[in-house]
Parts: sequence; structure tokens; C-alpha cells
Amino acid sequence: MVVGGRGQLFGQHVRADHREARAHAAGAGAGGVSGVADQRHPAGRQPARGRSPRPPPWRPAGAGPASPLPGTPPRGWRPQLELELRRLWRVHRRHPWLAQAVSLSRPQLVRNGMAHTDRLLRALDGLGLDANTMLHAVVFLVNFIRGTAVALEAEIQARAKIGVTDDEWLSEHEADMAELLASGAFPTLAKVVTRPEVDLDLESVFEFGLRGQIDALAVLVARARTRARARARARA
Repeated sequence: MVVGGRGQLFGQHVRADHREARAHAAGAGAGGVSGVADQRHPAGRQPARGRSPRPPPWRPAGAGPASPLPGTPPRGWRPQLELELRRLWRVHRRHPWLAQAVSLSRPQLVRNGMAHTDRLLRALDGLGLDANTMLHAVVFLVNFIRGTAVALEAEIQARAKIGVTDDEWLSEHEADMAELLASGAFPTLAKVVTRPEVDLDLESVFEFGLRGQIDALAVLVARARTRARARARARA
């Protein structure tokens, strides 16, 4: 639902440069986490005796060291995460098809995507989080962006199907919406969406969600540091 003036929830027409985004579609499209989303071995399966163990699914044989951060990364884990996640959001805005092209359960090995995931993990490294929490945090953050970006392609498809923009669609349904809100059937919704300060679009949803997700992660980091201090005092 779009609220706030002439709502712009889906309202930016974007172009798709497939060559730039292809590196993201298999691995980097979801920040590379499609290449690390499922690292469990099948139950009971072990490498055959006498054979070298296969490389883990997130690292192809012969892979070199992780790519460095582009330029000089900002100081602090939070600014580093925000830099990478905003970069990923911009990629999705340029390539709306990308959110549907990436699978978190069928990993594909793409170096650019894996390097992006490595940078996200690097931002969290050394904060006291265990490996399982780090990986889940990265996958969760990237999937938040992916889930938000699904609306981009949906808007383009809707525009192609019915031939009107989101603003035009809202204009056509403005009277119906006003009637529903005035009916008294949805009092809290009507109270909230008719406030003059309400301004919601896809960009504001992304910004609100990004802050909330990283705020939640900051709580986990604080808890991990508290446990680490407690263990240090116990050993002293």
C-alpha cells in the first residue's frame, strides 16, 4: 500500500544493464551469500578415504584471496556494513530483475559475489560474534535488501501490463481509498496514513529497514562483548 501524498512506493523507472549485474545475479546479487547460504554436508556423507576433501561450496578450487574493499573502507563495523549494503541496493535499483534471479538455496560460485560477502563478513569479524551468527547476519541483511527490491520489478511489470504509472494508478483509486478510510472500518489506519508528515516510498522503506536491521545487530554485538568481558573477568 502506498501512503503519503502521491505515494511513490514503486515509483522509479530503472534501466537494466545486464552485463554489470550478471556478476551479482549468481553470487553477488544477494551480496554473494547465495554462494554461502547452505554449507552443511549431506547427512552421513564424508569424503572418500584416500581422496582429498572437496573444497567447501563457498570457495572454488584455486580461488585466490578475497578482493579488498574498493578504496579505503570507513572506520567501524557499522559504516562498513552500510557502505556495502547501500552499494548492493543501488545495484538492485539499476537491475530490477536481479531480486528474482538470485537463489539463496542453490549457490553458484562467482568470485565478485564471494568478494562482496567476504567484505560484509570482514566488517563483523573481531566483534565477538561466533561464525554461525556472523553468517546468518550477513544472509539476513542481504535478503532484506533482496526482499525490498522485489517491488522494483513488480512495478515495471504492472506498468507494462496495464500501461499506467504508479501515480496514475493512485489517482484512479484515490476516491475509493478516501471512501474506505472515511468509513470508520479502519480507524487506526486512517489516523496514521492521513497525517501530513507521513511520506512513504520504496527508498524510505529501505532506509528505515536498514537502520532497524543494523540496530538489531548492534544489540547482538553488545551482548557478545559483554560475554567476552565476563569471561575475561572469570579468568582473572
